[in-house]
Amino acid sequence: MSKKSNPSDDMLVQAGFNPNEVAYMFTPQFTRDDIVAALFESTYSDPRTLDLRLKLPASMAADVSTGVLVEKFKPIFIYEADGRPCTDRPDWYIEGRLRTRTTLGAPRTYVRIFMLDKSDAWVQRISTAHTRRREILIEEAYA
Repeated sequence: MSKKSNPSDDMLVQAGFNPNEVAYMFTPQFTRDDIVAALFESTYSDPRTLDLRLKLPASMAADVSTGVLVEKFKPIFIYEADGRPCTDRPDWYIEGRLRTRTTLGAPRTYVRIFMLDKSDAWVQRISTAHTRRREILIEEAYA
């Protein structure tokens, strides 16, 4: 298996994955165009979601089949040591929340997805990244 289709732990950590949480590899049933539609064409009354289907190990309670409401989507460019890009197209990092209860968590559970361009993807539950504060901490930064 080539390095491109099996990223190192370092690549997943650099993409934003927590090394202390399980990540599940899967073949996405959605495309970049589906991600763009989920991000820019969703409304409260008609949310566009990404179809997330995972075949989990037998030790898990059940397989996962739910929609992910996309909140964040960004390209990730991977470069060779000499500064040249590894590929012509970027890989993709997505954050969103689950629409229904699954083995990964209850509705409103946040997940991150790292998707190689036209290939495999990894999903991981975000355990603490979306904790909300009641107060915004503001510090003066005038020059």
